[in-house]
Amino acid sequence: MFNLQEFLKKHLQLLTLQKKIAYTISIVWMLLIAYLVWWNTTKGYQLDKSFLWSEWFWFGVIPAVIPYLLYFIWKEKTIDNEHLEKKDISEKKDDL
Repeated sequence: MFNLQEFLKKHLQLLTLQKKIAYTISIVWMLLIAYLVWWNTTKGYQLDKSFLWSEWFWFGVIPAVIPYLLYFIWKEKTIDNEHLEKKDISEKKDDL
């Protein structure tokens, strides 16, 4: 069975302070936009007072997720030395 508490404890220990700050800013941004969307719909003049999910998605979720997508796309790839060593050894065996 999946234990959320152990999963979070394990992965939160691996996060650096910069990543924790970035994740916190993103979550606060989404919550702030959700509150503003809710406040705007309750105080608005329209008859439909339901939460505007599309507005929250485009102004809250998308701006909070895009920096992580851009980081994932543009980050430098790290080279796994163990993988390269195994590859070199197997290539040397093939040459013999």
